[in-house]
Amino acid sequence: MGTLSKRNAVPPSTGPAASPSHGRPVVPRGDRRRREIAEVAEGVFLAQGYETTTMLMVARSAGASKVTLYRHFGSKEDLFAEVIRNRAATLNAGFAAVFGRGGDLPAVLRDVGITLLTEFTSSAVVQLLRMVAAETSRDPELGRVLHAHGPATGEAYLTEYLGSERAKGTFPDVDVRLAANLFISAVTGHVLLDVLFLVEADVITASEIERRVDAVVEMFMARYEAATGARAKL
Repeated sequence: MGTLSKRNAVPPSTGPAASPSHGRPVVPRGDRRRREIAEVAEGVFLAQGYETTTMLMVARSAGASKVTLYRHFGSKEDLFAEVIRNRAATLNAGFAAVFGRGGDLPAVLRDVGITLLTEFTSSAVVQLLRMVAAETSRDPELGRVLHAHGPATGEAYLTEYLGSERAKGTFPDVDVRLAANLFISAVTGHVLLDVLFLVEADVITASEIERRVDAVVEMFMARYEAATGARAKL
């Protein structure tokens, strides 16, 4: 198995062009076709598994030639990495929406936790996580892509938010990156083990997600409110 090409190892830094007549974003035809192929590829990977899926299968399912497929993606590894990035982008868009809505700290944390755990336990994401876990020992770059575009980006969002709350005085003067890591770990930790290793594990319900997240938020706030009180006494 080869490693990912440098061309596809990171997402492009340029955004879609704007329409000169209406000011609306216009997705270039090549980018649109690339996205369409990646969406089809996700379905093929989920149905067939990573090892069984071939570029020819994806090309046929997408109604594309192998030449077109290889023009957009240099290898199956590149294509699978794009599927991972697209899934991570959906979760990160959810985070951006939560922080954009604002609200008090416990409410924002609750929305972040529910958004994270809902996406995290969806059937498609569970299958993709299992595929990456199975393939990473042979192709470590797949694990790096998942980590960079998923956990690392989510932690960065939350770290930035907690930093802004610290600057406003609504969060204590502590290591906000560590705080963000602890919150995300508390929300996902046990559930991650279940979805990775228990094939028969039931999908967590919406009410169970809320109950778990509420407990984590309560614990998190108690920890950092105690830190605030301790510093106020100094």
